[in-house]
Amino acid sequence: MLATVYLLKRRSALQSPPPKDEIDSQLGLKTPRQVVGLLAVIAGNLTPLVGVVVFEWSVVPLLVIYFCEAFITALIAAVKALFAELGSPTEDISTYTPSLPLASLQWKRGSLTVHARLPPIYPRNIPYSALIVSLWLVIGLPVGLLAWATLDSPPVLSIGMALSVIALLSTRLGEFRYEFIGDRRFDDTSAREIGRVLTQQVLGLYLIVPFITNLSDAGPFMLGAIVAIRTIIEAYRYSVDRSGGPSVSLFSQLEGAGLL
Repeated sequence: MLATVYLLKRRSALQSPPPKDEIDSQLGLKTPRQVVGLLAVIAGNLTPLVGVVVFEWSVVPLLVIYFCEAFITALIAAVKALFAELGSPTEDISTYTPSLPLASLQWKRGSLTVHARLPPIYPRNIPYSALIVSLWLVIGLPVGLLAWATLDSPPVLSIGMALSVIALLSTRLGEFRYEFIGDRRFDDTSAREIGRVLTQQVLGLYLIVPFITNLSDAGPFMLGAIVAIRTIIEAYRYSVDRSGGPSVSLFSQLEGAGLL
């Protein structure tokens, strides 16, 4: 029953025309706050470019920064999943997935309010939140340690690296505070959908690791291109998420691989 309600609500959201007073840019952004959010995403992701151009960073600082961002993104995604109001389709008895951590909580109904300024937490989403954290510990963390082991010398933390991590962290937290909570994006999303963020980060780490050795002597042009491409990908992801377009789903990919 919940799965039917979920699908009907999603179909209604996709078929309903946007209000005339909404801003409709080529990227699909519909509110001024989303335009500002896109600019913040671009600025935050371009911050490492300063280190590459001005301080002549190697690939090592970029790896550390992106690994830290992936960890932060996974934690925020796990928190977001708890607040998702839409029930995930797997809550239907016909598609019940006992392989999820704490799977029995999928049957839990109701919500819990922990703070007046925060939306309620839905216990039924705890298995998805736990899965996000578990996958990071099982996949994301080992990949990061493997990448670390391939380095000729351990990375040395610097002020520039710290500022880049803070910029990316501020972008993620700002998106959570002003859009997910402030614009009530939790109203029309499910914990299952939020899991796609971790997919993108983990896949990104997998794609970088095989090329670390080759990129050890890369110059500013190559590293700058990596930063620019990643910025474009993040900006595109942001715009697609806000335009109701298709997105990558972590749980759909796991189901396709036979893991769920």
